[in-house]
Amino acid sequence: MTRAGTASLVAPAATAGALWLTTYAPGANMNTAAGTAREAGPGGTLTQPVRLPAGYAIVAGTVRGLLLAPAGRPPGTADKLWDPSAARAGQAFAGVIAASPRAIAWHPGARHSAVAVIRPGLAQASLILG
Repeated sequence: MTRAGTASLVAPAATAGALWLTTYAPGANMNTAAGTAREAGPGGTLTQPVRLPAGYAIVAGTVRGLLLAPAGRPPGTADKLWDPSAARAGQAFAGVIAASPRAIAWHPGARHSAVAVIRPGLAQASLILG
C-alpha cells in the first residue's frame, strides 16, 4: 500500500492507479469554498496543486480534464468538464450518472429511458434509447 496523502475528498484520476486529493481549509463550507487539488500518482508522487472553482468538487478525472460537480448540488445545477491547465470550464452535463477516464454518461432528461454518452474531446454524443 502506498500512502497518497491526506485530503477532504478523494476522486479517481484518468491515470491508472492515480487519485485526485482535494483539501479545504479547516471549517470551510465546501458549498462556497474553493478547494485545492493534487493528483497522487501510483507511486504516491503529487502534482502541483490546482485551485478548483468555488463550490465545486471533483467527480472524476478524464483524459480532457476534471469532471466537477457542485458540492451542495443545488437543484438544476450541472456537472462541468474543467481544464485545470487553463482554469476554465468546458461542456456542462446535467444528470451525470457515470464517468470514466474516457467517457461521461448522463441522462439528457428529454426521455426517461435515454442515456447520452460522450467521449471527452469528441464533438458528438451517442444517445442510447431504452
